[in-house]
Amino acid sequence: MVKLTWREGLGARKIAVFAVEGTRDMGHGTKKAAGYLTPYREAASRHGDRFGSLLWASPKTQAARFDAICRLAGLAGKRVLDAGCGRADLMDFLVARGIEPAEYVGIEAVDELVAAAMRKSLPKAEIVHGDL
Repeated sequence: MVKLTWREGLGARKIAVFAVEGTRDMGHGTKKAAGYLTPYREAASRHGDRFGSLLWASPKTQAARFDAICRLAGLAGKRVLDAGCGRADLMDFLVARGIEPAEYVGIEAVDELVAAAMRKSLPKAEIVHGDL
């Protein structure tokens, strides 16, 4: 069963919020975690909100991927949706390089990573606790 509701987002926009039976609905907690989240939840139980919980090979490979995204997409002034944002490291990468997106929305299902992203209070950023 899929249920669609709306909530206020950044500015006056409304954001569609989907609730799917048996998965995490955005903003309402976990009903039953999807199987693909298992390695991420296990890593978070070992590493908390530290880099190891992201399952990237290294900070260097993460930065290389973010750099490639920036070269290909030109994110300055664009709206960015970061599905599976982890700790919102992509937004940190953008800020550190003076790249200012018009808006950043990060979606993350792993509790420890959502908490880390929300603690950052990044500019023009909204972190959504949920699973697509």
